Amino acid sequence: MALLSDERDGMKQFEHAIQTIASSVGSINPTRTEAAITAAEGRLNQLHAKIAHVDRTVSDYASKHMRHYSFQGKAVSPEEMAKLIMAQAENLQWFDDEPPPTKGGTLPFDAAAISALRQARLKVGKDLLYLNCSLL
Repeated sequence: MALLSDERDGMKQFEHAIQTIASSVGSINPTRTEAAITAAEGRLNQLHAKIAHVDRTVSDYASKHMRHYSFQGKAVSPEEMAKLIMAQAENLQWFDDEPPPTKGGTLPFDAAAISALRQARLKVGKDLLYLNCSLL
């Protein structure tokens, strides 16, 4: 007898579920549903475009900043270069100059200017010691 009672309850629950589904399907407005689907597809396409843009931006950034550079006679990644610099941080504390402001990341001097400055420093290097001295 208990088995039949559980079976009746199960059938009632099943009938109720079927009626709920039929009611939901019956109340669907095809035009409104189609418009909602079209809007959702449009939003999905926008999100795919944004994701593609972010992917391209990350890829461009990585290609600019993750390539290897020549540093102290060997090819190193920016990470390795930063580690080498940080390992020598105490030796570099004297350099408290701020570089000049740049426009678009381009410094107002080129490799030739740096080379000329390096050569001039080599010529007067030992005399820089007297730079702040006065003869008076």
